[in-house]
Amino acid sequence: MDPFKFEKLYQRILRELGFKQVYATIPSRDGGIDGKEVFRFGNVLSFHVMFQCKRCKGSISPSGIRDFRGGYDGRAYKGLFITTRSYSGEARKETKKAGTYPINLIDGEQLMDIMQNLKLVFLYRWSHE
Repeated sequence: MDPFKFEKLYQRILRELGFKQVYATIPSRDGGIDGKEVFRFGNVLSFHVMFQCKRCKGSISPSGIRDFRGGYDGRAYKGLFITTRSYSGEARKETKKAGTYPINLIDGEQLMDIMQNLKLVFLYRWSHE
């Protein structure tokens, strides 16, 4: 799946999960940010979430997490990093580093589970044919 189609797929997944305003950034000018969302709780509370999605052959390293955090530092309260593969143990630790903004992770296995639960697996399979 090419990067553009992958970004469209994760946007669809996030919308299906309840995110209302998923914005994609311009590819190659994204500064490590693939999308953003203003997450709202009623009309009382809102916060910015930045997204990064990576198709890769190996696992995501701590430097990948740090690069992503650096791309949204000060512009969002939370980050969500989605990959088709996995995260190293050190990368997982980096997401919980004291004094930094939190980052939630979705790995390839979780991504497939989410897609199955949302009945979106056909989109992924279709794009590979």
